[in-house]
Amino acid sequence: MTVAEPDERWAELGRQACLALAPLFRTIEHVGSTAATGPAAQPVISLVASIDDLDDVDERALETFGYRTAPSEVRDRRFYRREDYDSTAYHLHVTVRNGG
Repeated sequence: MTVAEPDERWAELGRQACLALAPLFRTIEHVGSTAATGPAAQPVISLVASIDDLDDVDERALETFGYRTAPSEVRDRRFYRREDYDSTAYHLHVTVRNGG
């Protein structure tokens, strides 16, 4: 994937994705270089969400938002990808919620 000049839409796209997916998770946030203002970055909206148990991930609901399961080499984590028509990619990392 190539590095792109900063795009003022990235922060808003991340915010919208978090709002749409929030009901499915305990927490969700937009992270990585597209969450920061200013730097060039790969055009990937990276999201990290937490849930109490990975078996509770509602993959059907995620599919309605365009997210598809992708391989993950990280133990205790699920990884999903979404590609938009404008070549913006979304990566969703789901982890088990820590603590109370």
